[in-house]
Amino acid sequence: MEQTKAKREIKLAILRAIKDKYDGEYKYNILGRSGFDRRAVENYLGITFDEDSRHLASKCFDELKTEDLIRSTHSTNTDPENWVKLTKAGGQALESGKIDQAGKDMFLTATPVSKFGIPGEAVFDAELKSVAEKVTTISVIFLDLDNFKSVNDDYDHEVGDQIIREIINIIQIVLDTKGALFHRSGDEMLVLLPNFDGGEAMGVADRIRREIKEHTFSTIGTGVITATAGVSTYPAACSKLEDLKVTADRTAMRAKKKGKDIVAHSLTIDEVPDRMENILKGNQSTIKVDGRTVVFKA
Repeated sequence: MEQTKAKREIKLAILRAIKDKYDGEYKYNILGRSGFDRRAVENYLGITFDEDSRHLASKCFDELKTEDLIRSTHSTNTDPENWVKLTKAGGQALESGKIDQAGKDMFLTATPVSKFGIPGEAVFDAELKSVAEKVTTISVIFLDLDNFKSVNDDYDHEVGDQIIREIINIIQIVLDTKGALFHRSGDEMLVLLPNFDGGEAMGVADRIRREIKEHTFSTIGTGVITATAGVSTYPAACSKLEDLKVTADRTAMRAKKKGKDIVAHSLTIDEVPDRMENILKGNQSTIKVDGRTVVFKA
């Protein structure tokens, strides 16, 4: 079988096998390995892999992850990198049978992905413009990890990369279908939230913050890594769409100077010191964004 055609059929079989396992599935259970019973993809294709075709199937699996048609989702499983579920784009590709174009159609431009398998900043910029043509309110979260440099210094970059992968999983679970996650650089990420006003976006950002703070990382445990987030909203807090990302970024940086493990909105960043004082006293603190009261807890 011609390799291009073979890859297409293998990829569709992988997507079909994962779809049939609603809660997700391990790579090994989908592809198997030599000396074991025939696995799901082989059954769908009606063949038994030899070593070359099994290697090709493994490559197809990895390409599907890069194209964001399947995604690692559960960091608590035995092999988190190889436990996957279909993405929305993966489901559409399976339904249409157009596997070669599916990853490209997901975004306006070719999809540059980071080494962590999520779209990069260039895709964010394109998607922001596209979304603005369809909705009137957009919020952006700029997320920066606290203490990440010290982890890289004390351990190594492989540990740092694993932490980022686990955080990506956390954010994707929180977001579900609410918005999209993008890798800016290093330990910085962007979240695009169409049709979310400032108060709603603050709620999402604070849940992400809490989930990261409470997460037990596979390499360093808990109590080391937290996150600070800056939120901005178009047009309520940022009149120019092209300034939305920069405004969220600057808000996160201002918040970081006031302390760590903070969520702040560009409209209310000046109220953050009052919030910090209340936390030190062990009290709750509230601020208003777009007329909504957002409650924080120490």
